[in-house]
Formats: sequence, structure tokens, C-alpha cells
Amino acid sequence: MVEEVRVKHRDYYWVYGKGPVDAGEEEEEEAEEEGGKGRRGRRRRGGGENGAAREKGERKRCAFAACKSMAMPLTRFCHAHILSDPKQTLYKPCNFIIKSNARTGQIICGKPILVAAAPSLCHVHLQRVQKSIAQGLKKTGLNMSSSSKTISKFTVLIADCVRQIQSKRRKSLNASVDKIASKDEKLS
Repeated sequence: MVEEVRVKHRDYYWVYGKGPVDAGEEEEEEAEEEGGKGRRGRRRRGGGENGAAREKGERKRCAFAACKSMAMPLTRFCHAHILSDPKQTLYKPCNFIIKSNARTGQIICGKPILVAAAPSLCHVHLQRVQKSIAQGLKKTGLNMSSSSKTISKFTVLIADCVRQIQSKRRKSLNASVDKIASKDEKLS
């Protein structure tokens, strides 16, 4: 039963942007204000950023142009457009590079993710990167049996890649030194 109450409270908070206790206190304060001033009738609630009055309990729409999604609680924007809000500090864009060329530069994904997310990738691109890392580990001969050990095996993969790059550089450096030495012998 406690779990059901927690779930219902979480859902209520998500829909209305405040807890049920807070909502009850505000209604009482409004009733006292209306009663003290001698006003009768029902005040229209709402009036979001677009000036449209809302009925009690109705969530507002996203403030982004032509978006018909519901806004997230305590904000003016839906999840897809939350990065348009200059005041928000909880979200950042996904940094996965979708396309890159010399003329247009890099095009990134830009889907909103939490700032606390360690790799700055949305869940779709995080899965793609993990899959490519697993394939890279498989090519190097390390069979990844558990996804929980990705980080430790990832360092092994990076170390192996660095070793391969350094060996290629040494080979090319030795080849160029040999060419220079052979040219010096011909000149002498």
C-alpha cells in the first residue's frame, strides 16, 4: 500500500507540478482572500505565457512554437524543447556527432539529457557507443561477457589502440630514417 501511495504521489506531482498538500493549502488561501474581499464567483485560473486561461488542474501546453505537447511541471516547455528555456539548468544536449564534413562542420544529436549524465549521450547513442565498444573489444580478442565491466575493458581497448598507433608511427619514422640514411650514403 505504501508503494501505491508513493506512485500516486509521484504521478500527481508530475501532472500538476506540486504535491497534493501544497495544492490544498493554495486553494484554502485563495478562498480566504476571496472571502475577505467580499468577491463572489469563481476566478479564472491560469493565464500562462500565452495568455490563455486554464481550468483548475489542466496542464499548460509547451511554449515552443507549433508544439502541442504538454509542458513539464514547473516549466514552460515539454521535454523535447526544454533546451529552449534559458533558465533551466538540469538538461544539456546530447554530444553524439551524427554527421561531420568539412563544409558544414559537425552536426550533433542535441536531444536533452540530464546534466548529471556521465557520458553526454542520449540513451539511443549510448547504446550505439556501447555496441561499438563491444565490437572493438571482440576484434582485439577480448570477449566481453558482462556489461558491468565495460569501463575496465574500455581502458584495455584504449591502451591497445594507443599501442597500435604508436607502433605505426615508429614504423613510419624508421622507414623515413632509413630513406634519409640511404640518400646520405648515395651522396657520400
